[in-house]
Amino acid sequence: MIDTDFDLEEIIQTEFGIKGEDISNKIVVTPLPFEVLFPKDLEEKLKEYGITFEWYRVPHITLRNFKGNLLLKKNNKKGFIMFLGRGLIDFTERIRLLCLIPKVREILFIGSAASLDKNIKPLEFNIPLYVIPFEDISTIYSSFIEDLPIANKMLWKRVIDLARRENIRFHTKIHATIPFLYMETKRFLEYLRGIGVSTIDMEVSSLFRIANHYKKRASALLVVWDTPLFGEVKASEGLMEEIREKTLRIALRFLDLI
Repeated sequence: MIDTDFDLEEIIQTEFGIKGEDISNKIVVTPLPFEVLFPKDLEEKLKEYGITFEWYRVPHITLRNFKGNLLLKKNNKKGFIMFLGRGLIDFTERIRLLCLIPKVREILFIGSAASLDKNIKPLEFNIPLYVIPFEDISTIYSSFIEDLPIANKMLWKRVIDLARRENIRFHTKIHATIPFLYMETKRFLEYLRGIGVSTIDMEVSSLFRIANHYKKRASALLVVWDTPLFGEVKASEGLMEEIREKTLRIALRFLDLI
């Protein structure tokens, strides 16, 4: 657990590899390694957009084997894309830490989801406004009653506009965050579908609760990679790479870099 009695600046450098004063107002966060989420030639794509970049390796033991977090700059503007790692507890800790930094105002979560809805197919997106939480980790740092797992509506509408601009197929259906142990329990997934849940993941409700508690604006863009109730559907590598490029452009537009 992060204890704010310790030096906050030191914790920020350990968890994110940067100084708090260097962080941007807008942050993109993901639990996915960059090579999974973004195009294979990520650095070349950034150069094509005229964006300079710098990798910040994270000292934390669970993250230090990855390439790090990405600082992007263009025309006196900057933005961060941060890999926060998987696992609800660590993710919640790092989101809370981000929200403790006064400069941070908006957070866009880009991650993966599983679809329980036949109408939401692999490589389509869900941009949920409401999330049903089946986790209680986030309530350690937030109010179960007051800090609802809801996206900031203004930012949610902006993410929808960004998705439309990329001409991607997206939905705005009910989402649920559930613990990992239940991800492959068919009976529970059928129950979720029965109450109207269309997609599931393991982090988003925590982000929304913590962000609302600290008065930050947050939204989520979720790409469907799995359909556990309907069997595996394989997409071509070409289509996957196209989705990765569109995801990158959405992130860069959110950060006001293109």
